[in-house]
Amino acid sequence: MLSPRVVVLLMSLGFSSVAFAATDIPSWVQLMQQSQKAEEESHFEKAGALAFDAVKRAEESFGIMDVRTAQALNRAAHMHSLLGNAKEAEAALVRARLIGEQEKEEHPLVLAETLLLQADLLRAAGKLSEAQAAAQQGLDLRRAQLGTEHPDVAEALQVLASVRSDDGLADEAETLLKEAVGIQRRAPEVLVSMEDPVKVRNPRLETARTLNALASLYTQQAKYAQAQPLADEAKELAVASVGESHAETAEILGTLSELARHAGVYDEAERLRTEQLRAREAAFGKQHPKVSESIQGLARVRRSQGRNDDAERLYLQAIGIDEAMLGKEHPDLAKLLADLAGLYVIEDRRIEAITLYDRALGILERSYGLSHPATEQVALAMAPLRTGSGANDPENQRYQRILSMAAQSLNRRAGVYRNLGEYGAAEELFKQAIEMLERAFGPEHPDVGVVLENYAALLRKMGRTKNAEEAERRAAKIRAKQPPS
Repeated sequence: MLSPRVVVLLMSLGFSSVAFAATDIPSWVQLMQQSQKAEEESHFEKAGALAFDAVKRAEESFGIMDVRTAQALNRAAHMHSLLGNAKEAEAALVRARLIGEQEKEEHPLVLAETLLLQADLLRAAGKLSEAQAAAQQGLDLRRAQLGTEHPDVAEALQVLASVRSDDGLADEAETLLKEAVGIQRRAPEVLVSMEDPVKVRNPRLETARTLNALASLYTQQAKYAQAQPLADEAKELAVASVGESHAETAEILGTLSELARHAGVYDEAERLRTEQLRAREAAFGKQHPKVSESIQGLARVRRSQGRNDDAERLYLQAIGIDEAMLGKEHPDLAKLLADLAGLYVIEDRRIEAITLYDRALGILERSYGLSHPATEQVALAMAPLRTGSGANDPENQRYQRILSMAAQSLNRRAGVYRNLGEYGAAEELFKQAIEMLERAFGPEHPDVGVVLENYAALLRKMGRTKNAEEAERRAAKIRAKQPPS
């Protein structure tokens, strides 16, 4: 017999009020149950095939515009995304959203599921404004229907946090993730999802995912002491829930590897990345973006060990996978190219480094714009290589424009941190802005003076009067050299 929760949910979707025997479960539901079970066992190809069959069965049974077809499409889109088939996932979600909008009054949570899946897909493609809108709408629908303490709300918070993190808003992402973890820690052990009558929540595993996301965020911010215990707990929960070799556990191994690498424990970092790579290859095959991500992580370890030839080989392997699977304009590819460019800088291969940085910068500029942290990071890394380029060189002029806009963005963000009392973060951003402007225009440019004045105001708030006076004197000299307006 089906559980009472599942019977009630099936009834809410239009099925008879009689209890179902196992053989009476609608065939599309059976297929979706089997798909979820296969996914839980890391049999992703099988899980995908079952999900795609569920769509066909739902269409045959109920029609192409029925809400149950939308549910099957959501499941199929999830599997397409997991298998690295972004275009197929997008197509399934377009159809599901059309149905969901039509059925919004009766089944708002089906639309919420679609919106959150779309948000994750848009985020991965670098379309952050669209991802933000979809994630926020999905979260609002779930809160309205489920309240603030449901695990499905926690899942929506994590999706929105991922978007905010990619958009450079780490503080907002941290707040959202902490809220999600709190909900998940208070959740019951097992809960049936309200959107999907065959999707059983595993709060322990979902807590592991969120803890890992928060640990990863702290790692990116170099807050290693805060990240380590979260990553350790995430691994413990994941292993207890799905085992050592599962793809979910492999996600956490990457965070632990980065923490080991930053701590200088390179053998451990290498072991963890290798373990992650093997698990992902077993789950997804060798041509998958997650495999590329693991290879990139292993390349970073090799570079930290001084094994540059190995690192270059691995970077090129990962680039080949991303170009084949994601295309040549994807932000993840840009970050890979910038990583390899950094290796070439170490090896004094200036022309090759500039070529890769230029390509990465172009992709990030088109994907995120000039005022995004990822764009700024590449521009700053490239700055020493552009020093001395001709003033009339069109490429150098474009690069100066990018640096200028990135510096203005850093200056604004530093001001926000200063006003919030987060002086350490503000100081780091002011220093980066000054360095960018000096690289682009020289130390006497008026914009350098403006940022120096803002930096001096921060230094006074920090009680560093001598440093503030030095910055103010330098700003005054720059201002004095400018012609009267």
